[in-house]
Amino acid sequence: MKLIPFKNSYAEKALKNNKPVALDDISEAPNIPERIRLEARRVGHRAWATIPIQSGAKSIGVMNLAHFTPERKFSLADTHLLHLICKQIAQTIENHRFVTAMLESESKYQEIFHNVTDMIMITDLSTRVHTANSSFLNWLGFSEKELYSRRWPDLMKDKKDIEQKIKIIQRKGTIKNWPVTFIDKDDNEILSEMDVTLIKQENKPVELLSVIRDITERVERQRNIIRSQKMASLSLLVSGIAHEFNNLLGTIHTWATFSRKNIANQTMVSNTLNIIDKQVKRGRNIVQDLLLFSGNYQPAFRTVKISLLMEKILAAKEEECQTRGISIQAFYHYRGLLECDPYQLEILFNNVLNNSFDALVGRKIKKVIIRIIGQDDKVRITIFDNGRGMTEKTANRIFEPFFSTKNKRGVGKGIGVGLAICYGIVENHGGQITVESELRVGTTFFITLNKKMRRRNTDLF
Repeated sequence: MKLIPFKNSYAEKALKNNKPVALDDISEAPNIPERIRLEARRVGHRAWATIPIQSGAKSIGVMNLAHFTPERKFSLADTHLLHLICKQIAQTIENHRFVTAMLESESKYQEIFHNVTDMIMITDLSTRVHTANSSFLNWLGFSEKELYSRRWPDLMKDKKDIEQKIKIIQRKGTIKNWPVTFIDKDDNEILSEMDVTLIKQENKPVELLSVIRDITERVERQRNIIRSQKMASLSLLVSGIAHEFNNLLGTIHTWATFSRKNIANQTMVSNTLNIIDKQVKRGRNIVQDLLLFSGNYQPAFRTVKISLLMEKILAAKEEECQTRGISIQAFYHYRGLLECDPYQLEILFNNVLNNSFDALVGRKIKKVIIRIIGQDDKVRITIFDNGRGMTEKTANRIFEPFFSTKNKRGVGKGIGVGLAICYGIVENHGGQITVESELRVGTTFFITLNKKMRRRNTDLF
């Protein structure tokens, strides 16, 4: 094959101008290499035409034609016709390249589509399946013939949510992590998450593309973790209750024995009975806390004055504060109304105050400061104590059920539900409770409640 230099050639000129170049006698034309001129004379070429083959602005090549008869030349009509033919050739070449690329792309798409581990299905807007990858077919055990034409309700357990979810997809264009239980060919339930995207053509919705992930193993792992945590929590609860009741029963037994030996001393017996009565009340309080924690309590909401409720609680603790040397200051910046369950709030404030009192053990100056502030439609209560404080790690766990630090502070072991109950009560009232603490400085509990109830959920946890 003999190559013709392209630079400064008639082919370059034809492609550059996108116009045919016609020569009456190639052997006499300028800018023709000598070897080409000699070859043309040898074979008898005379008239010559170079026609560009271009598709739009893209150059594909040129078509060269020659006449062997000296009298025959390429007219303007000839070159125009040849130019039209070359345009058709260019279009044919481009179409072939496009089809080849599409086939290659389709092959790659099909390979990816059928080999991805996630399940994929495509439906029309009525959720009728018309395309699914191999993973989806194998997952549910259907053949293409069995699956195609089925709709979402035929494949899903929870059919009530489908219409609502479709409306969300149509409005937002997508939905992510939709929990769906699919039913396979053998009627087995399979837990999954599904992402659905609305496919549009020319800005018109045409299809729904769904990508599904099997989450059965993940859910089972989570259930096992929760089951283990529940068993661990139950163990802590049983241990704590056993310890508490063992202590109070031991105290009752000791003082009962002591009274039996000193039955003639009425003053001694009276003091002993008072001690026994306190232990019985302590046991009753433990039982009440457990009932409240278990959720077996129906709250009764009514409107009360928050300041009067707090004053009642502080009055009941006055003797304890004098005995333990604790100074309490209460500032009522808000004395208005609050819709709440007074019994639950008494438990809430008593438990927080008890926690503050325990934190003050060993401190020379023991003080608790309470502030009640009205903020728009909310009431904010802060309870500060200048006790030992907590580490950040402890503060982050303080509301966890059965988590207790009392044994570490040498004030007796609690079962660890007091502040967990507080958290549940505040949540039940639609509020928030947080804590800030610093070692050797003190601790502040922040309780925010709505003046009017926004929700009435009877479950504490």
